[in-house]
Amino acid sequence: MKGKGHCPDVPPKGLIDVCIRTIDHCWEDRHCGPGKICCPGRCGNVCSSPKEKHGTCPGVISRCVDVCSNDQQCKGIQKCCPNICGHECMDPNEVKGKIGKCPIPTIPGGCSDACSHDSQCNGRKKCCSNGCGHNCMDPES
Repeated sequence: MKGKGHCPDVPPKGLIDVCIRTIDHCWEDRHCGPGKICCPGRCGNVCSSPKEKHGTCPGVISRCVDVCSNDQQCKGIQKCCPNICGHECMDPNEVKGKIGKCPIPTIPGGCSDACSHDSQCNGRKKCCSNGCGHNCMDPES
């Protein structure tokens, strides 16, 4: 009778409900079938369905929605980040630059950006201008 859920209330005994003898149909919940618990009855223990808890469930708190699909749709410094079931605008974690200075570009390189921040470069490499775009480069010594 120590189970999952609460036993239903036992109606009080009336004049007609006189127990000639007590018959226990169970002693513990494991003696009952699936979804049933062992509860006191009018004339002994019986297997019963647990009493439903009071109240109702609240409405859905949130839905899976993509608030954004890219950083440009977010205000200020916020980024479009994945969450449990979609994307939302969030303040970014602080990203620290790496130690050292970028070399001064001498000959313009390719005009594409392979990086936009040091955190995108492996090891001690920094995201540096190549004269026309940005690439990961070793800092000056």
